[in-house]
Amino acid sequence: MTLIRFCLAFVFLANLGMAQDLPSPVLTVDLERIARESDYGQRMAAELQADTVILQSEFNRIEAELIAEEQSLVIKRDTLSSDEFKKLSQAFDEKVVSLRAEQAEKQTTLQARQVDEQREILQRIAPILYEIVSARGGAVLIDRRNIVLDLSSVDITDRAIELMNQRLGDGTPPTDASSGQAPQ
Repeated sequence: MTLIRFCLAFVFLANLGMAQDLPSPVLTVDLERIARESDYGQRMAAELQADTVILQSEFNRIEAELIAEEQSLVIKRDTLSSDEFKKLSQAFDEKVVSLRAEQAEKQTTLQARQVDEQREILQRIAPILYEIVSARGGAVLIDRRNIVLDLSSVDITDRAIELMNQRLGDGTPPTDASSGQAPQ
């Protein structure tokens, strides 16, 4: 019964905002939200989206060219000998297979870059998370995706985003104000 009273009192204090300052050995963070809402994560997402649009545009252009080439081949079918048509048809098929493989490789590279960028954000935010956890008296930091129930007082995501934005900005290197160029 005492444990139930303690839990209810803690929930009550948390709802009043008083538990915000109480140390907790276990803290939570929403890593996806950090990637989505921090300046750094937003810049990376925008760059990735721009590259995805470029890749899709290239795919659409190639697709249109292949459709036109296929239609031209169909039209030529009646005027070519069977052997000539077969050679052109095989060359077209080989071209299609090659272009598909190239596009798939570009897509795989883009996906790998996304994973690398997520890893980079984690590496860059780790010292900030450590600082917050230490300041809050924490011993364990758990990603919110692995939590069933918690008090908002143990979530450090807002503070992590705030410090990340202050210290890392969008992650681009600072530029030399006089030349507008990045320092070398």
